[in-house]
Amino acid sequence: MSNIENPQTDTKVFGLDLKTPIMMAPTAAQGLAHAKGEIDTAKGVAAAGGLMAQSTYSSTSIADTAAAGEGAPQFFQLYMSKDWTFNESLLDEAKNAGVKAIILTVDATVDGYREADIINNFQFPIPMANLTKFSEGDGKGKGISEIYAAAAGVYVSNHGGRQLNGGPASFDVLADVAKAVNHQVPVIFDSGVRRGSDVFKAIASGADLVAMGRPVIYGLALGGAKGVESVFNHLNDELKIIMQLAGTKTVADIKNAKLLNIKY
Repeated sequence: MSNIENPQTDTKVFGLDLKTPIMMAPTAAQGLAHAKGEIDTAKGVAAAGGLMAQSTYSSTSIADTAAAGEGAPQFFQLYMSKDWTFNESLLDEAKNAGVKAIILTVDATVDGYREADIINNFQFPIPMANLTKFSEGDGKGKGISEIYAAAAGVYVSNHGGRQLNGGPASFDVLADVAKAVNHQVPVIFDSGVRRGSDVFKAIASGADLVAMGRPVIYGLALGGAKGVESVFNHLNDELKIIMQLAGTKTVADIKNAKLLNIKY
């Protein structure tokens, strides 16, 4: 019998000590869900011991979001612009804010055909106001080129199905991607994560970190920072129970677990 009385969800990825393998996926315009937007998300994620990833299309600046986390690790997700000076200004801002890593999005060279957004005439309340002010800098890069020397990790995502809804589900390709990566760099997974059992399955399939977006936004809308923290704690507590039932005590143990692909 495995000693699973006190399962441990703490993990170390990218040299960062985290209390949970669950992280915040980069999600745009969180100010639409709550007045404090990414500020409260960062506070809630930090309180839960997780990792925050901020979207290029955020409601708040990179610096303000990083400051709200009070030293908790944060990543920044970049949509590459054709204006390289603009890209450099964003990356420079991220570096100055203490962001630990850049997530470069490669599945959004153009926006997907999002009918709900078209029908609702969706627009950002103030289009990219928090980003354009960063382009006033000198655009010299300031060491940003080192970020692109080599990929430090792989992020497996289908953009929540909002880019190309006919593509394979992220989970269906996760194991193959992890096998190809072969432990050379960490693997992050997102898309469709709703329960602690989803987190367990993703880690058992090769993910090092598991990101979620929509559930956190629901928590943000209902309870601000406390709502975000509650969502993280809820999934982490459920993950611990799944770990106990599966006879796994640590995140490393989950990686050695075998999943059954039962088709009905």
